[in-house]
Amino acid sequence: MKSNESIFNKLWNFEFKDITLTHQHIVLFGVFFGGAIYVVGEVLFALNPLAGGFSITEALNPTNIAFIDCRGWKRFFPQIWLSIALSVVVFRLFVIFHSYFKSKKVLGETGFTRYMFTYFSSFVFALMLGLGLMYVLLGFAKLAGFEVAEGTNVFASFIVWLQGVIDNRVPTLINVKSYWLAIFLSVFLSALPGYFIHWITHKFRFFWYVFHRCHHCPEFLHPLGAPPAFAFEFALVFPAGLVAIVTSKLIYTEPLIMEMAIYFTFIYAFEIFNHSIVHYDFAFRNGFIRNMSRLSGNGVYHLVHHSAKPNDQTINLGGSPFLFWDRIFGTYRKPYEQAPPLGLTNQPKLKLNPFRIILSGISQILFELKENKNWWVRLKILFGPIHYQPPKTKEYLILGY
Repeated sequence: MKSNESIFNKLWNFEFKDITLTHQHIVLFGVFFGGAIYVVGEVLFALNPLAGGFSITEALNPTNIAFIDCRGWKRFFPQIWLSIALSVVVFRLFVIFHSYFKSKKVLGETGFTRYMFTYFSSFVFALMLGLGLMYVLLGFAKLAGFEVAEGTNVFASFIVWLQGVIDNRVPTLINVKSYWLAIFLSVFLSALPGYFIHWITHKFRFFWYVFHRCHHCPEFLHPLGAPPAFAFEFALVFPAGLVAIVTSKLIYTEPLIMEMAIYFTFIYAFEIFNHSIVHYDFAFRNGFIRNMSRLSGNGVYHLVHHSAKPNDQTINLGGSPFLFWDRIFGTYRKPYEQAPPLGLTNQPKLKLNPFRIILSGISQILFELKENKNWWVRLKILFGPIHYQPPKTKEYLILGY
């Protein structure tokens, strides 16, 4: 590598080589990660703008005064949701650490740590990009005159604000009357936007290369070794969640925000098996985990979506209960008896560089738009099928292309 090469070129061209990750590093990482979760939780819940003062320990105390102005159990929604959320975090952390030690036995110390460093750093880099974009959007919102609530309990204040907006502006078109039927229908209907978003990321080049290809790169899935499904995930998922909440109001007299928040937080515990290849056999054969994965539409049912076999990446797209929408639209497939090979189709050799993993897609799209002057070709570059290749292209991720 040339000494006068720019820092950007160095970052763009390097790969992790031989790396040894000691047990001390893992312990330090665990302490840091666990501490960060607690600190973030306290920051989110410490300053409640609606009732002044709220902490995690107080939230878990059933005698604590609830701060949401609702009747019945909903008054205690923050405590219920936080209890479930913390339980899910503990469960997922256990699976993550167990997966780490088991994965290391499969790949070996050097191979796994190199792989782990590459994909975990790409995971962190993608989240940093998403966080940066969020702050940019927040800045534009403030310039546009939107009020940002004082205090940091964004979750609770957002729920109250959103419920008020939907109550006042979204009509109930079909009142199913039954509270439980409304929850049931809302859960199923809420998965449709997510299914559609996932479908378009596998259908059109722009969404595949810019948002989603990075998520399918790993050939050895570990919960901390899979880049986010969308590097700027919230930009696409938030509208889908909003549609789900609005849908619940269309079929019931009130938006079922809290009910769906609790449901989706609970099933998130089993989403951990989406991206843990060393737990595939266990999750496939354990009756409880398999049935919970079937209920949520995740787990081993989703992991086969990461198969490197041709056409497998267009199956099991949605996280709907019992993969309802996959069955309706013909994209459902039963999990394999044995874990399939994973990664991009046919497992091409990749440049193991976190920046390329996250940004190679958008770099390729920009190159193609610049070098191909025909406007019809440019439209196909953006909205053609993912396997379309324009006359002039450049691959930044796949080696020997």
